[in-house]
Amino acid sequence: MPQVTVGAETLHYVRKGEGEPLLLVHSLGTASWLWEEQIARWSQRFDVIAFDVRGHGASTHNGTVTTRAIARDIHLAMEALGVARAHAVGISMGRPILSRLYAIDPAAIRSLVIADSFATQGAAGHERARVLESRITSIGIEAFAQVYADETILPSTLLRYHRALRGSIAACDQDAYIEALRSVFTEDVRDILAGMSIPVLVVVGDKDNRTPPALSEAIVALVPKAAYRRHSRRRASCQSRQPGRFSCGGRSVPPLGRCRGETTTRDGRVRFFSFSGRRCSRTQGGQTKGSRS
Repeated sequence: MPQVTVGAETLHYVRKGEGEPLLLVHSLGTASWLWEEQIARWSQRFDVIAFDVRGHGASTHNGTVTTRAIARDIHLAMEALGVARAHAVGISMGRPILSRLYAIDPAAIRSLVIADSFATQGAAGHERARVLESRITSIGIEAFAQVYADETILPSTLLRYHRALRGSIAACDQDAYIEALRSVFTEDVRDILAGMSIPVLVVVGDKDNRTPPALSEAIVALVPKAAYRRHSRRRASCQSRQPGRFSCGGRSVPPLGRCRGETTTRDGRVRFFSFSGRRCSRTQGGQTKGSRS
């Protein structure tokens, strides 16, 4: 696995494919392995880059593990790899990280897909961080990893993903993981999202019980050029629940696909995102509809 040094940190990463750069940012406690199937698919059309962010996977954590610090790492790593601008996909924790990256350098992100995330959780986020910290401190990171995987992974998911999630969290330094979850669940990037001038697609599963659709809808209300796709009859589209099934209509969704369509946004029709096997069309109420291409 290649690596790049940024300041005091060494980040391991996966890079595969040719074309426009596509940056993938994983969720809390996971790593670049989370995108294995998407990398295989999307690298057929994109130069796909997925880092193990600070404090996760094979990367170091010599400094604080916060969304701001991770965003700075990624910005420096992109420069080191010669990537000035990229399409970006962030899931859960990936969203605040990419929001912070946008704040550092708006030109670094060409378009953004946000999956199963939030702009802020307010007091509920602070309480969630407190409860999780107490739980981890009480039982330890390895036992927590087992419980979290059992509670999170859907029964229909392959056993290897359950093991991967459990092992990934268990391998995290306990203090670093707690520091990261505090940063993630107490984040508030509403001002950054409201100031975004890039195309943004927000994706959520309608039965997601960790980051429910209302939180995604709040993001859509903030971002001027936001489109919304809600997956029906799914507990979540989140990778950590069904790795390999981060998709639209059963197919993987990069921010650009083989067909381009118009998507209704808050401020009118904007021609941007298109999907593999899916054509976007005008909708009512800001929600995207699609037809097979």
